Amino acid sequence: MSVEEQIAQAKADLQKALEILKTDGWTQGVYRCKDGRYCVSGAIMAAIGVEEIAGTHFKPMEREQWMRHNNARQRLERHIPDDAIEWNDDGARTFNQVRDALLDATR
Repeated sequence: MSVEEQIAQAKADLQKALEILKTDGWTQGVYRCKDGRYCVSGAIMAAIGVEEIAGTHFKPMEREQWMRHNNARQRLERHIPDDAIEWNDDGARTFNQVRDALLDATR
């Protein structure tokens, strides 16, 4: 896959993650909570098709899934001041900030 194709895939994965967060809700501290809300990294995993276990955990990623997750996180992290998980879990973080960063990363 070319660099341009990887960028396009990362943008598409982030857009899908944003749609998941809008639909299912956003959370902090866990990839997915029992009521179905996702953190940003968990939403990316769901967007790329990583299989969930018991509704709150994910199975280990296949190599292609890991690469897609990594590419999407790296793209997002160009638009935020920290690691995506640390940034998501900051107590002062709001969903609007998460939404805006994802929108920026998809452009």
